Formats: sequence, C-alpha cells, structure tokens
Amino acid sequence: MRAKVRALLGVLLMAAGGFASASVGQAEEPAPCPAATVSAQWQAQPEGSAPGPPRKYRIPVTVTAPAGCTANGTVRYRVVDGKAHGVFPEFSADNGSDYGADPSMPLMGELSWKGSLETQYVDVAVNQDFLPEQNEAFWLELFEPSGLVVAEDRVPNAVNDDDGKPPPDAVVVAPDGKICWKYCEVPVYGFGFGGAQAAANGSQTMTVHYRTVEGPGGPVGYVPVRDAVLTLRAGQPLTKAKVQLLPIDREVKFEIEFFEPAGGKLGMRRTVVTIKPWR
Repeated sequence: MRAKVRALLGVLLMAAGGFASASVGQAEEPAPCPAATVSAQWQAQPEGSAPGPPRKYRIPVTVTAPAGCTANGTVRYRVVDGKAHGVFPEFSADNGSDYGADPSMPLMGELSWKGSLETQYVDVAVNQDFLPEQNEAFWLELFEPSGLVVAEDRVPNAVNDDDGKPPPDAVVVAPDGKICWKYCEVPVYGFGFGGAQAAANGSQTMTVHYRTVEGPGGPVGYVPVRDAVLTLRAGQPLTKAKVQLLPIDREVKFEIEFFEPAGGKLGMRRTVVTIKPWR
C-alpha cells in the first residue's frame, strides 16, 4: 500500500513540475510588438537659382519601434500649399507656380514598411528661379495609417529664397489642427534664417510671443496662457508652445495666437488646437 502511495505522489510531483515548466516557458515568451510610430520630418531647403528642370526636395519620413521590433504597415501622404493650413498667402508655396511641376514626383501616394525601420522619402519638385521673393512653405501630411501610428501628421517644409539682396526675413509657422491628450505641445518652426543670411539681416535669433484664445464658454480643459515667449535660433529653429491641460469629459477647441515677433515675421497668426477627453 505504501509503495502505491509513494508511486502516486511521484506521478503528482512530476505533473506539477511539468505544469511549472510550462508556466515558466509561457512567461518567457516575448510580448508582441506594438505598432511602430511614423513621423514626417520638417525640412528647410534653398529654392535654387539654376536654370533648367525643377530641383528635387527630399522630405524624410521615419518610423520608430521598441528594441527588437520593426515596422509593418502603410501610410498615405499628400503635399498641400502653405495657405491650406493658415500660412499667410505671401509666405505660401503654391502648387504649380512654386512646386509640383514634375509628374515623376507625385504629390500624393503611399509609403510602406515590411519588417524594417528604414527612413523613406517623399520627393517634391521645387521650381528654381532668379526672382527675389519671400521665404515660403508647403505642408506634408500623413493620413490613413494601417499597422502604424502617426506621431507627427503635418509638418511645414520651407523653401528658402536664395536670390534676394538683402535676404528676406525669417518666418515662423505652426501646424494647424493639433490634437492633444493630457499635455499639449504645439511645434513652432522658424525658417529662412541662419548662416550668411542671418548675418546679413541681423536675425540670428528670433522671438515670438504666444497666448491662448478662449471660445465663448471661456477656458475649459486647459490653463490659459496670457503671454509667453518662444525663442528660435539659427541651428535650432524648432521649439514648442506649451499649454497645461486639465481633465475633461468632452472635446474642446481653442486657439493659440502668435504676436510681437522680433527678428523675423509671422507666417501665420493663429492655430487651432483640439483637446480630446481624458482623466
């Protein structure tokens, strides 16, 4: 009888050990990779003065993923005029007259990644000329992602005039339609200053003030900004307008207004921000 009991206990212990081993094995399995994030990277490039065909303006689109993971998915893109998202007409690069004349560089298309993290590029044909004019910008938009998460969906791309004497002023713009949760940082870009041009017009540094503009119901879901100052420098032409958010249970919109620029000009005056509910 005792022998049978010992044998039964041995079987139970072996089974328990097997279950434990299986549990340990399952715990060691790596977690599935989350969707990679995709971002458009803003550029500021010279227009060019050489006669002949348009110049290729390359815009990087990057993906990021946790260590050991890759990107698998697609995202669509399109190039639109600066004035489509609030840039003043005099600083807007326009399809046809300023860019888009070469059909081999389409202004709408799709980018895809299959198990890689390689940077891809959107090429835009920029028209070269000898005419002194303002620095101008167009937008690259990313939309309809599949298997990816869009981090930066809209960025300006500056076409800096290189024919003016003296060079034109620096310009500051910000993307319209920013969506925020929990915290809000709106990118603010300066272009058209730096290097020889900055030395020529004295704009090595540009400052601009910003404030929030409330709707009819007053400030809801954020702490108002009355007067804050941003600084953009040659070599560091990107900063962020920050607004502290508060918990809300409904979607709220407000505007950020830019004013009192020094060392350059405003390329746009206001940008709309949307706060999504969070707690």
